[in-house]
Amino acid sequence: MYDIIWKLQQNSPYASEDCLFNILDNKIILSCGASRTTKGIKCKFDGFTTMGFVYDIEKKEWDNLPNFPGGARQGIRGVVVDSKLYAWGGYSYSPTRPEILKTMKRWPTKKNYRSYKDGYMLYYDNDSKKYIWEKLPELPDPLANFGIATKDKIVYVCSGGIADTKYGQLSVEINTCGSNLHSLNLNNFDDKEKFKWKKLKSLPGTPRYYFSCFIHTNYIYALGGLYPNNKWQYGDKTSRYISILDNWKYNINNDEWERLVDNPYPLTAWSSCGNITYDNKAILCGSAYRDESFLNRKLIKSNTLKTIVKKGSSLFQTCDIILMYDIINDTFTKCDFKLPFKINTLLYKVVDNIIYFITGEVEGCTSARNKKHKILDGIFYGPHLCLHMTGTLIKK
Repeated sequence: MYDIIWKLQQNSPYASEDCLFNILDNKIILSCGASRTTKGIKCKFDGFTTMGFVYDIEKKEWDNLPNFPGGARQGIRGVVVDSKLYAWGGYSYSPTRPEILKTMKRWPTKKNYRSYKDGYMLYYDNDSKKYIWEKLPELPDPLANFGIATKDKIVYVCSGGIADTKYGQLSVEINTCGSNLHSLNLNNFDDKEKFKWKKLKSLPGTPRYYFSCFIHTNYIYALGGLYPNNKWQYGDKTSRYISILDNWKYNINNDEWERLVDNPYPLTAWSSCGNITYDNKAILCGSAYRDESFLNRKLIKSNTLKTIVKKGSSLFQTCDIILMYDIINDTFTKCDFKLPFKINTLLYKVVDNIIYFITGEVEGCTSARNKKHKILDGIFYGPHLCLHMTGTLIKK
């Protein structure tokens, strides 16, 4: 049995979702992301950004980071190895969502919709007393919202989406991107001939992006995720994203995948920002639930919504549910405690018994676009949050 103690920390300097987020030398790194101004809530920017900030956990202070050297984007992912943050990918588009929402017409085809291959390393230089970005080898494909994990100085990039200009959103089918697995050995950093991505065995289940990806012992875990409905347009009565229920783990020693127990609830978009485990349990926070799901590449109607919400959902709703996946016993448990708000695309990472939460999206963009949302202690936020809080896990 577990309990949790929530504590509101100093808000981040900007409201956003889908940022680059990680913890580097006891400092929170926040860069890039997407945001929009809401009625009554003025955001620091509309659309996409390259801005970055660093939060000293001990001093409880935010400071500026150098701007991300690539294009403004969201959906970028990274891992920390030996006091360096390695980050790749992401996506952007135009017109931006604030421009689209001014007219609320059917969702247009975004001719400038693009995903990115480029990658950069961030580290603190003790001589100059500054953070520095350096270029890295590009990804094999221009990916966004992929899973990323690391062990023994080897970075693994799993699945992800590629921008589909025809439908104006990410696709998991182009170049089999939603199933691919690649590795990059950081031990070869100084050898240009060897410092390249290596193709590994592809995920055999449903292609996906925006899923929980982490390493435990010698296995990479791929839990949940999204499958995009690329025929969706604004105003359609079908789901834009479809939940994925089949889960998998990959043995890094023998290059083999093994299927795990399926998700008991049609929840999606869990964090992939590094470690999310505590006491051999993966902590799966918040997210959104939908009426349709994919189970090992087969589309099914979900019938479990009534077990997790008081009112049946149609299409898309956010939730405050926290699940625990027991790594040892391969089981899911719905926790007795919840998040203090309903949220999607919440970024979080577990360090020891503390969960660090930052930014996210409160509700779907349609219902939230002109609302202010009361989250904690009477504080109001727009649909994208500058929220920063911690949850301390207590084992009873």
